[in-house]
Amino acid sequence: MAAALARRLALLLAALCLGAVPAAAQTDSVERFEEILATHGGTQILTYQTIAALGDDGVLLESVAFAPQPGAPPVTVDRVLFHSLDFEAWDAGRPPAFLSVDLVGLAPAAGPLQPGGNPLALIGFDSESLDVRLDYRRTGPLTILDPLRITAPGAGIIELRGRLMNLPEDPLFAQPMAFLGAQMDEASIVFTDDGMLARQLAASAAADGRTVDQQVAAVTQGLQAVLVPPGTAAPYGSAAFAALSALLADYQAPAPLTITLAPAQPVPLLNLMGIGNFEAVAALFNLSVTYGG
Repeated sequence: MAAALARRLALLLAALCLGAVPAAAQTDSVERFEEILATHGGTQILTYQTIAALGDDGVLLESVAFAPQPGAPPVTVDRVLFHSLDFEAWDAGRPPAFLSVDLVGLAPAAGPLQPGGNPLALIGFDSESLDVRLDYRRTGPLTILDPLRITAPGAGIIELRGRLMNLPEDPLFAQPMAFLGAQMDEASIVFTDDGMLARQLAASAAADGRTVDQQVAAVTQGLQAVLVPPGTAAPYGSAAFAALSALLADYQAPAPLTITLAPAQPVPLLNLMGIGNFEAVAALFNLSVTYGG
C-alpha cells in the first residue's frame, strides 16, 4: 500500500513539474520558468500568485493551483520550492535527469485527492494539508529516489528511498505495462506514526463494539493468520508479524516501522505477476520489516 501510494504521489509531483517546463535558455531561473510556461501552455495548468528565484536553477512559487484536466477542481499548494530544475534537459527536449522539490501545504481535499479519491485517506493520512519532499536523479538506466517524503500533521510520515533500473524514459506518460520492464534494485519505506494509529484503532473499535485493547488483539490475530498461516513455515511472515504486532502494542506512542527490500540482484517487476501470498513476495525481494521500539 505504501509503495503504491508513493508511486501515485511521485506521478502527481512529476505532473506538477512536467506541466511547468522546455525552451530557450535565459540567465534567470524565473524568466526561464515563466517563458517555458507561456510557450508550452503551462499557464492553462499551473497558476500562482508570486514567484521568486531560488538559488541558481530553482524557483519558489506561492499560492499555487494545479489543474491537470480542463474543468477539474485544482490541487492547491501553499508553497512549491523547486530547489533544482534540469533546464538544460528541457531546452534539449529531454526528460529531466534530476529534480528536487518541496510542496508545503498541499490540500488533499481538492482536485484528484478529494474525499473518495484520496489514496492517502485509505491509510489514515486524512490531514487537511500535507507536506511533500521529492528528490530524484537519473543516470543512464538507474533512477535514485532519495527521498519521497509525505508528512501528514496529526497522522504520520511516510518516507520512501530506492534504486530502480530501466524505468520508462518518461514515466508520467508511459502506459502501465511499460513499468513491467523496470527492475527494483533496493528500497526502504519508513513509517513514523503521529497519532494516526490510535485514532484508527479507536474508530474501528467503536464501529465493531469493542474496546481499543480488544480491537488491537483482533487486528493482531488477523495479521497472524495472513502472515503466518497455520501449518506453514513462514520466516519472512514471522518476522513481519513480530514487528507489526509490536507496533500495534505500542499504538499510543509507537516507534518508526521500517520495510526494507534488498534482493541479491535487481528484480524485474514483471516477476510480481502471478504471486499471490506475502511469503513469496517477501522472498523475491528479500523483504524485511523491523520495528524501532
